[in-house]
Amino acid sequence: MVELIDRRDDVGAEDFEENLRSKALRSSLHLVQEVQSNDVSPNSPELTTESLVLRARSEINLNRFQSYFHSWYMSERELKEVGTVTHYYTRIGVAIVNLVDTLSVGDRILIKGATTNFEQNVESMQIERKNVNTAYSGQTIGLKVIQRVREGDKVYKIV
Repeated sequence: MVELIDRRDDVGAEDFEENLRSKALRSSLHLVQEVQSNDVSPNSPELTTESLVLRARSEINLNRFQSYFHSWYMSERELKEVGTVTHYYTRIGVAIVNLVDTLSVGDRILIKGATTNFEQNVESMQIERKNVNTAYSGQTIGLKVIQRVREGDKVYKIV
């Protein structure tokens, strides 16, 4: 049986994912199919955090549920493309990003690609090995990332 998270307040994606990991919840693909077949809006009361947790099932792994929840949660926020990953340095965990818009330290970003999908805060950026607080369109930056990224992954600012 699935152990449910007893939370009535609205939680963010990070808190929700952390709780899912700690409770080892599993999801059912039925929720995704139901949303797709009924054209349920992301703003629908049926898709509250609590209802998503109540529908979690043990048949499908936690990553699929997190991925679906993340997609649903992100659909409520505005994303603005700020760049594309051109290289990744594995040992130091740094992505080289060509910017098409302004990016600042402290911004919340989403990095998305074929196999990449995570968000983080911008904590460190460099241009020519010098720390910068803000970078502008047309510049190439080194961005410290918390997970592996791949060439071609898109970087979005969460507005």
